[in-house]
Amino acid sequence: MVSSSSDKDALTVAQLKSLPPGKTQPFFGVYLLKKVDIKTARNGAEFLSAEFADRSGIFHTTCFEDQPPYAGLSETSEGAIVRIAGQTAYYQERFSPRLASFEVLDENEAASYLSGLVETSPEAPEQLLEELQTLIERIAHPVLRATVTCVFESLGVDFNTATAALNMHHAYRHGL
Repeated sequence: MVSSSSDKDALTVAQLKSLPPGKTQPFFGVYLLKKVDIKTARNGAEFLSAEFADRSGIFHTTCFEDQPPYAGLSETSEGAIVRIAGQTAYYQERFSPRLASFEVLDENEAASYLSGLVETSPEAPEQLLEELQTLIERIAHPVLRATVTCVFESLGVDFNTATAALNMHHAYRHGL
């Protein structure tokens, strides 16, 4: 469990990366766990290579077996929203902080951070949905209009929040 004064002191990825590289500083923040891989070092020790992100950027870090966050992080699913604490650090001139602790946020708490963690459509999602519904209503063929309406009703929120792609074209929440 991460103890902190308050989430108003949490740092974004961009803020972390803008801190002076020559000075180690404690930090905490809420991030999306984008990727975690178990790897083996040359000496045979296992370590985790993890990628964390928010709307402002991405950072990578490693976590070795003997570090406190290793066990929990190795069991955490990609896509989880986590609160982490650590120390800023650089390895081979690349930002690579050392993790001290982390916790996976429950679904309700995670939802309150989602807009700050993932890129979203520049247009208001409600407006996009309204435009789509208008287009569906304009379909002249009644059976086709009913079919399209049924498909979008069955997809519901999943369609409204889906990305259009994993990379490049509209690869953000509400992109589809």
